[in-house]
Amino acid sequence: LLSWKLLFAGSPDEAFNLPFFIEWNESDEKRFADLTKRETIAPHARGEVTVDGAAFVVSSIDAVIDQWTQALQLEKGEKYIDVAWNATAQRLLLPGGDIIFYEPNGDGVVQKALSNKQGLFALELTSAKKEEVSIYDAIYRFK
Repeated sequence: LLSWKLLFAGSPDEAFNLPFFIEWNESDEKRFADLTKRETIAPHARGEVTVDGAAFVVSSIDAVIDQWTQALQLEKGEKYIDVAWNATAQRLLLPGGDIIFYEPNGDGVVQKALSNKQGLFALELTSAKKEEVSIYDAIYRFK
């Protein structure tokens, strides 16, 4: 039986909500062993795949980076231009995978995602095979 507690941060009037936090009622090591035993965690068909970051589309990268940096006490990376996605990007650095915010610079994948809503739209992964896979409204970007 899995059990956990959820904590929601922030307030409902914020333009972009802070994340929620999960406190599992067992250690990471025990949960990892159990998930491996159930083959939920198993070798991937692509070989070794690691999470590089969760990508969020926002309308104002500066406002969201300031809000999340202050509230979560995270270190921010440098802003950069993602030419392939025609967007400005900036990371909040976390062990195990960063939070990456994208603001569109014009037409492209990020602008299309923002037309749906602000929020999570892609998962960036490191893999030997480079490609982008779209499943419904989610993008899996293997780099």
